[in-house]
Amino acid sequence: MQRFLNELRTIAPNQYYYPDSDIHITVMSIISCYDGFDLSRIDLSKYVDIIKKSIAKTSEIKIQFKGLTASPLCIMVQGFMANESLTEIRDHLRFHFKNSDLQHSLDQRYAIQTAHATIVRFSNKIVNKTAFLSTVEAFKNCNFGTFKVDQLELVFNDWYQKEQHVKTLYRFNL
Repeated sequence: MQRFLNELRTIAPNQYYYPDSDIHITVMSIISCYDGFDLSRIDLSKYVDIIKKSIAKTSEIKIQFKGLTASPLCIMVQGFMANESLTEIRDHLRFHFKNSDLQHSLDQRYAIQTAHATIVRFSNKIVNKTAFLSTVEAFKNCNFGTFKVDQLELVFNDWYQKEQHVKTLYRFNL
């Protein structure tokens, strides 16, 4: 992934390229970012309990990163799940949070269904579009690899999930 990003960076240096530390897959945005959110006003233990209940019977999660998707806002690496485990976790989270009195904003922006990782955010106009698109085209079907998920994290973060702004609230071993 970083080889691809380095090639793009030489063509269009004024975009935001995710470092390895910030590349992630969002399982579920429980409370989406908004001004005025105060982490101290929620009972973290209740959130942890619901998440534990939601992942209790999870089988192995394997994801293959292969291919790219581009939008006017970003470039994402496509993630393909080997089974339905991630979908099941999301469905369990939706069920348990919607049947609780805890603050959440599940599916308010969109109902997350994929296992993608955003790796580029467009923050400026691309000057050399031809070279940029040619590089994206060259990597559009690239197999970036397969990995097994052995841990999920409940985090407090910014929009970009920048490492310096992420606060890990709880780690769940699978």
